[in-house]
Amino acid sequence: MALCGSICDVLEEMFPLHKAMERDNVGLLIGYRSQPVQKVLLCLDVTSKTADEAIEKGCQMILSHHPLIFKPLSRISGETPVQDTVYKAIRNGLCIYAAHTNMDVSKDGTCDLMAELMGLKNVRPLCEESEAKPTVVGRIGVLEKEISLFDFLDIIKKSFKVSTLRYTGSNDKIIKKVALCSGSFDGNFAPLLAQRPDIYVSGEMKYHDVLDAFAYGLDTVLVGHYESEVIYKEALAKRLKAKVPDTEFIPSEKETPVLKSR
Repeated sequence: MALCGSICDVLEEMFPLHKAMERDNVGLLIGYRSQPVQKVLLCLDVTSKTADEAIEKGCQMILSHHPLIFKPLSRISGETPVQDTVYKAIRNGLCIYAAHTNMDVSKDGTCDLMAELMGLKNVRPLCEESEAKPTVVGRIGVLEKEISLFDFLDIIKKSFKVSTLRYTGSNDKIIKKVALCSGSFDGNFAPLLAQRPDIYVSGEMKYHDVLDAFAYGLDTVLVGHYESEVIYKEALAKRLKAKVPDTEFIPSEKETPVLKSR
């Protein structure tokens, strides 16, 4: 059985806290580093549902991608879902840890996992900048061979286990160079315009950002915010188990996307 602090140290070696984007809230959010941890639940979001799952499975810690505490809390009195979940975690002795944009930008993080799922080669950061403090989230790479956008969409559907996609571009457009970003597009077009990919894949974009991208001649594929990031759970659970063998890492089974499509 490892201590919470030992698991934090392993996570911060993989995904250094200083790499998080400005105003992101990452690291140990609830709990003490000295707490013994036998089981860790991995999820995208800490909600009442995933907290209950962790409690039911006898976990002492939850590792999430999105921070449970993002906006400052002035009270914990159950008036909001976040307050209620924070109180539930404290009451049941759950440590809560978030690895968010520091995971997105780091090697083998969510963006690299997206690239791997799509079969991209020669993957590199979308913007060449300081490794110490990146300011742009994303990757760019190439497919092994040119394919049509129509066939590329099939790869995306299978890779991210989705039945529908939102996209721009002609179905017969040839795709080779692919840029990507997990989660949400941040509105910064400069790196994309400098790289000029054939297609940009992300979880979601604001409507007017899609309009701007189209005007710039940049076609996009949106797979869903949840779908672009939930992929981290199984992969990271295996990596953590190899580094902390006396602790069990359990990908959430009850977490599901809130948004549905048909």
